[in-house]
Amino acid sequence: PVMTYNVLTPAFGTPEFFAYAEAQARGSTAAAARWPKIEAQLRLGMQKQAIIAIQEISAQWAVKLINRSGGDYAFSWKPTENMHIGVVLAWPKVIYDLVEDSVRSYVARSQSDVWTAAYERSSATLFARL
Repeated sequence: PVMTYNVLTPAFGTPEFFAYAEAQARGSTAAAARWPKIEAQLRLGMQKQAIIAIQEISAQWAVKLINRSGGDYAFSWKPTENMHIGVVLAWPKVIYDLVEDSVRSYVARSQSDVWTAAYERSSATLFARL
């Protein structure tokens, strides 16, 4: 299975941008309210051992996801130029191997939810183990 999810980084999911949603459910656009729902959906994908492609994910949320994955998933992060948001490609290690990397991206390391670019990598080409 493959799962794709545009999580809308907290910087863009503000009450000002989503006044209608905020008016319908006060506090619904807050990152603290949104993250548990997003994480629950991502966990469902992980339980199904899906390849997961995430767009508009903040560095902080990417680190949270990596820290809570239990080590069963491998991650490739490609930030935007300002390093505040980016995309993540995640895959279950027991099924897929990283075979090739060809576009600039970063792999994460975290300490206290602080993002650090561990080393430069490239965009992932995955193959299932047969």
